[in-house]
Amino acid sequence: MRFTVALQRQRDVLGWPVRQQAATGLGDAGEAAGLEPLAKALKDSHPAVRRLALEAVRRLGNAGLRDAVLSHPIRDVLVELLHDPLRDTRIASARTLGSLGGVEVLREFTPRSSRDRRECERILQGEIPPLKRIWPGDLTIWLPLCAAQSIRL
Repeated sequence: MRFTVALQRQRDVLGWPVRQQAATGLGDAGEAAGLEPLAKALKDSHPAVRRLALEAVRRLGNAGLRDAVLSHPIRDVLVELLHDPLRDTRIASARTLGSLGGVEVLREFTPRSSRDRRECERILQGEIPPLKRIWPGDLTIWLPLCAAQSIRL
């Protein structure tokens, strides 16, 4: 975690590509300690950092930390990002919430456009595309079958 502290201190010096890679690494680590720095990354000014932080949170859920994510204040940030000005961020947030089992939020959400509405409907039906592999043995791209069955409608 010393690396994430250094990243937070040197945010402006390192630039968004390093923050983006740090978010990916935190998701890949699969540890609940990554939630706090990821919550900050979700509020980053650069959209690529926000998007990869959303994927990282989704990876943590897929790695078995679903309850930890949903009980952490990061859940509120995920809900806020449903209203982000950028569609890619809104959709990534909806997919993250859907994969974590936060479907009640999506049921109550009023999408910004018809495209957003269609995507939310697909997510509510359990049609959430897998994440891209970040290394050959990456198992965090899919929600485990037993967890997926427990959040189906």
